[in-house]
Amino acid sequence: MLCRIDEALAYPANQVGEESQRLARHPDRLSAGLVLLSSFEEDFYRTNGLPHQLSQCFARHRKAVFDERAFFMACAEAQQLLHHCYFLDDTLSALYLALRRLGLRGPVHLRRPGQTFAVSCQLGSPGWELPVAIKQLWDLDWTPESVEARMEESGGEIALEARPVLVLAGEPGALDPQLSSELERRALVSGGKLCGLL
Repeated sequence: MLCRIDEALAYPANQVGEESQRLARHPDRLSAGLVLLSSFEEDFYRTNGLPHQLSQCFARHRKAVFDERAFFMACAEAQQLLHHCYFLDDTLSALYLALRRLGLRGPVHLRRPGQTFAVSCQLGSPGWELPVAIKQLWDLDWTPESVEARMEESGGEIALEARPVLVLAGEPGALDPQLSSELERRALVSGGKLCGLL
């Protein structure tokens, strides 16, 4: 369900993301952090019954002729559904234990592997701020723009594919031109540590 970034090579790319595996090849330069496997998101959706609820939400607002207002209402309702769902106690326990073992406190940022947009939060102990930040990142999947893009790609389906999330120490990284040239990838650095290879 989750692993340290430097362990990402032990997992399939579809579970951790290709960028996570690229980062894992540079453990001496790597920022402290976790990968929430795609199964982490999948379990959250399944245990809360979200696939059915989300389908019903959009069905309620579906019209014979596309109605932009109804579509926007469905997206807003989907985001509310997400925010009112809960993580299982076992999931939170595993998450907090991983944070404690890594010593992750203070500023952290979350993003999808391969993407630059990040959500930041300030972690205390045990780390209850992190589940809120995770939902903030997942929330982006239910903006009208994201849903519309999925519908166009899939022929009208709103369902999304679960994807991994990177949880990285420090503020969102900035591009390091010298390291980018050396590693032949866009390298992001935060606090002197590598936190992105795009």
